[in-house]
Amino acid sequence: MIILYRFGPAWALQDPSPFCLKILYYLQLADLPFESVAQLSNLRRAPKGKLPFIEDGGTVIADSAFIVEYLKDTYGDRLTGDYTAEQLAVGRSVARMLEESTYWALVHSRWIDAKNWEQFTRPEFFGSLPWPLKSLVPVFVQRGLKRSMKGQGMGRHTPEEIYQIGQQDLAAVAEVLGNKPFLLGPLACEHDATVHAFLVCAARAPHPSPMKEQILANPKLVAYMERMDQRLAATPAGAAAPAAGAGPGMG
Repeated sequence: MIILYRFGPAWALQDPSPFCLKILYYLQLADLPFESVAQLSNLRRAPKGKLPFIEDGGTVIADSAFIVEYLKDTYGDRLTGDYTAEQLAVGRSVARMLEESTYWALVHSRWIDAKNWEQFTRPEFFGSLPWPLKSLVPVFVQRGLKRSMKGQGMGRHTPEEIYQIGQQDLAAVAEVLGNKPFLLGPLACEHDATVHAFLVCAARAPHPSPMKEQILANPKLVAYMERMDQRLAATPAGAAAPAAGAGPGMG
């Protein structure tokens, strides 16, 4: 049985991390049986210090990209369908854009944007910590994310420029989607798991942002998310194992 380790529910989301949602959605789209474990409090158990990761028998795989490749190699590529190599390359490019660019705009909206941080993120992930951890831990986590964003490059931009980049990414997603039911055509592919995860994280978390407004104002993106909801509802979500604790999450 495949066991998916992820953060667990937050706000109105099944998981606050788009990468955890990506694997959750992929497992459902591929109709693979799995269990889900909330592993918030002990990231030291994660092979690369991050979530998600999976266990499958004696095999442990970390990083969402390597997880998908392992699942395809082990259980077959169930979502390629009749798509051409060129179409799949376009899907991969869109997914990489979301993971390497849009992700950081999403991080900014949750963890750096002062109003969203104080109203939504800090109380959700740190509100239950005892004093003085409730005061100290959020400062260190936010400081670390600021360093990561600056090292990546996104953190060197102004808030307006960061949101502009995120909006341009979302506009590109909408252009690739066009009038197709799913990203590449009539059937959901592996990259739909990534696209839906990022759209959901931006549009359905409570944090206001220009990216959220853009998604909700675009009928094509809203209809796409609804189709993906219906597609995922047709497959099992996996059994939820007992949570392993609670604590700060990222993503």
